[in-house]
Amino acid sequence: ASAQLTELDMRLYEKQKALAELEATGDAKPQQLDSIRAEIQEAVACANSRPTSTARRVARFHWWTVEYGLIGPDHQIFGAGLLSSAQEARCFRNAPHLRLSIDCCERSFDIDNVQPIYYVADSWDHLHQELESLGNLVTA
Repeated sequence: ASAQLTELDMRLYEKQKALAELEATGDAKPQQLDSIRAEIQEAVACANSRPTSTARRVARFHWWTVEYGLIGPDHQIFGAGLLSSAQEARCFRNAPHLRLSIDCCERSFDIDNVQPIYYVADSWDHLHQELESLGNLVTA
């Protein structure tokens, strides 16, 4: 299987990037922002109605581990996105925590909001095992 982005993956990426760039300028008109947010919602709905591409699986695993992952029995933060967001760090204990598995690749994410759930690796070995499982899935 190829881990290349599909046309749909690229469309969603480009819309999210365009929104981030508009928001970064600080001078975007509300109508522009609303329009691109609607386009993103449409792309997300379309993506969610189709089988998950290999590239999207890899991106989702990255999101739920490298960016927003927890580890160990105390559910310690190790994800960079979680470490760098004061709001996320305040809220993460109130959200459901699920044991990490490659099933996280089926859960989409929203880059603009606090995460509704977090995945917990039992240990670094467990994280490595799940990463290997993903690698086997991607190369199958």
